[in-house]
Amino acid sequence: MEESASLLIKNSCGSDHLSTNGSARQNKRNPLAGRFMLVLLFASVLTGAFRVHFAGLGAANEEKLYALKRSGALSGFIYRSVWNNDDRLVFVNSTFKAVVDVSALEEAVKERLSAGAFVTLTHYYIYENESPRNPGVFNYRRYLLSRGITYSVKLFADGLGQTGINSQNAFPGVLHLPGAVVRAAIKNRLGPLLKNDYGPLTAAIMTGDTGALDENIKDNFRNGGVSHLMAVSGMHVTFVLLPLRALVKNKRTGFRARQILLLLPVSAFLAVADFSASVMRAGIGAIYGMLSAAFRRPNDRFNALCCSAALQIFINPYVIFGTGFILSYASVLALLFIAPGISKLFLALKYRERRGIKKIDAVNRSALSAGISVNIVLMPLSALFFGSVSPVAIVTTLYASPLAAGICIGGYVLFLCASLDFLYVLRPIKWILTYMLRGVCRVVSLIAGLGGSLPPPIGRINVKKPPVYLIILIYIIILLIFSPLRERAAQALGRIKNAFSGRTAPKIAAVIAGACVITLVIDLNIERPIIEALVIDVGQGSAMLIKADGYAGLIDTGDGKTDVAEVIRASGIRRLDFVVLSHGHSDHTGGFGSILSEFAPASLFVSEDSTPSLMKAENDALEAGWKVTAAGNGDNIKLGRVTMSFIVADSFFGGRSDADENNASLCVVFSCTYGSIIVTGDLQKEGEEELCEGRAFTDVDVLIAPHHGSASGSGTKMLSLTSPEYAIISVGLKNSYGHPSKEAVGRLEASGAAVLRTDSGGGIGIVIRHPGIFRRKKVSVWQTL
Repeated sequence: MEESASLLIKNSCGSDHLSTNGSARQNKRNPLAGRFMLVLLFASVLTGAFRVHFAGLGAANEEKLYALKRSGALSGFIYRSVWNNDDRLVFVNSTFKAVVDVSALEEAVKERLSAGAFVTLTHYYIYENESPRNPGVFNYRRYLLSRGITYSVKLFADGLGQTGINSQNAFPGVLHLPGAVVRAAIKNRLGPLLKNDYGPLTAAIMTGDTGALDENIKDNFRNGGVSHLMAVSGMHVTFVLLPLRALVKNKRTGFRARQILLLLPVSAFLAVADFSASVMRAGIGAIYGMLSAAFRRPNDRFNALCCSAALQIFINPYVIFGTGFILSYASVLALLFIAPGISKLFLALKYRERRGIKKIDAVNRSALSAGISVNIVLMPLSALFFGSVSPVAIVTTLYASPLAAGICIGGYVLFLCASLDFLYVLRPIKWILTYMLRGVCRVVSLIAGLGGSLPPPIGRINVKKPPVYLIILIYIIILLIFSPLRERAAQALGRIKNAFSGRTAPKIAAVIAGACVITLVIDLNIERPIIEALVIDVGQGSAMLIKADGYAGLIDTGDGKTDVAEVIRASGIRRLDFVVLSHGHSDHTGGFGSILSEFAPASLFVSEDSTPSLMKAENDALEAGWKVTAAGNGDNIKLGRVTMSFIVADSFFGGRSDADENNASLCVVFSCTYGSIIVTGDLQKEGEEELCEGRAFTDVDVLIAPHHGSASGSGTKMLSLTSPEYAIISVGLKNSYGHPSKEAVGRLEASGAAVLRTDSGGGIGIVIRHPGIFRRKKVSVWQTL
């Protein structure tokens, strides 16, 4: 929603007016307008794909990483980026770029470094950023790659030294230095003047740096749908250009000279915004437009958009995965292709003839159309990226954006006056601006707070992340309704209607009927997952998420170090129907507290064992409103077409040793017509033998190996009864227990099972489906990495 206010201001100033007719006239004069840059964009995408997948761009170079570790000293420029966390700074030099963990340093040192400094790192640990080990969770590595960062550095307290500019750090340090200095100066000068939260809020709107902003304010802006005001974008470029255009617009400054003069402040603002994707899009577009105007060439907006995207993708192909990049370009595409159609709809409503509706002039109609179009286009993406939509954003943005323009422009003027405080003539302006900015910040905060306090469906709505095919379908519908494509679609429907009225109607009807029959046959035979499970990589522990014919559950919760709740939400699950705790050891129950706090009350299944840790989990669940059930050996529960069965060696209940508690693990079997999975907890040899004697084990397709692949489990007798096709070991990388043991892995492989381990490949997915005409395999297993 970054461009609605921008369009309003542009229109009101009488420049850069968005006009489809104007674009049409340009295209008539130059039929190739936009096409060359579109080809260049495709070429950049293809080149970027080649560089990533074949040239290894972004992958850590082992030789280079080893050399950096052994170098003993790294010289470069360190500063605080607007997009990074409080305890992480960005380090750049001529060869690489990294995020630096400076949590071990004193606050005064961190504050000094955040303003930008040329330094030498002497005591550090450098490592490659890893991909997420579970599917669907936030990919921090790809996020950093979209910023051009491959490595991370842990800096120790005695590992920092000062240095000057040299051949190793001059570039690109000199590019980031001015922006870092200006951001630090804005924070230091405006904070004492505006006081309270208004100083950090003003700095956030001016530069995008939200590090000093209170979390409650961030939540209000996010829930109110106006958080984009604090993410520097094309709207902010417009805010900065407005007063500058007014300053250079005089008779003594020629038209071409005016365009050239504006290039410098736009380039400077890119540095202040730390060259973020959205501001780079707007900055390159603005520079493209100025150069086109200066040299009297046609300025096609779509051409400029393709040019900026092509340049960014060519510099860093990973930028295409950045949320800011996607949202920024989607906003502009909405203005180009959707806003004109919505504006025509307003005209078709004949609002001026309706009583009780205020007359809306062309400027307001364009701004309202822009706001509606951008929100319509961004809502599906918001649901996909953030799992929420905010309908109230259409209204809050319409009122908050002009105020944000005042804060941005007034903030820079106030910063200039505060920097020139020795000029007494500027002090009255500084005082007036200080009180005005406080008032405007208060109003913007009230708008955000009011929008954030509204309940659904007007306020923020948490939704399930939609699949990609649904997003594509939504955008096709939007284009057919609001874009010029609807006229072509109407013509196609007219031709179909005319065809039915002629002699060819029976033939067309027969073709449609045949297509319907084929679709029905495919639908009846298509693969339909009945059981979907994910063995979550929780390190040295165990947790498995399962969806059984519409029911969602969790078997164990890991040790609490891995955010299991995030993995559950990433799988599209908002509510758990049940949780099973196999036994009370912390590597299986440590994350249960976060599950209780983040999900609505459900059913908890435990064994009848009375160990203190298991009893505590039961009491916590009861206090949280959960239903606790003690499952016994042979108990069954129907989950649609899936049966959940429990197996337990109850003779070990009440044992005092860890081995007894392991052997008393509550085992769970999920079975349907097409396959089955068994989860065995930390079962050991003694417990396995007792269950084997009772014929509790039956043939299964997937075995979650007992006790993390310990030598004390996965006995030959148990494997002969279960005869698994796949054996999955949930185990931590380089754990101190030596799991999994070579003996256990050998027995699993000898049984004919394909062995997969979470330590070597991350989370492991399991799908048991109704076989279809496209795939006959009932059980399939895949791994994250």
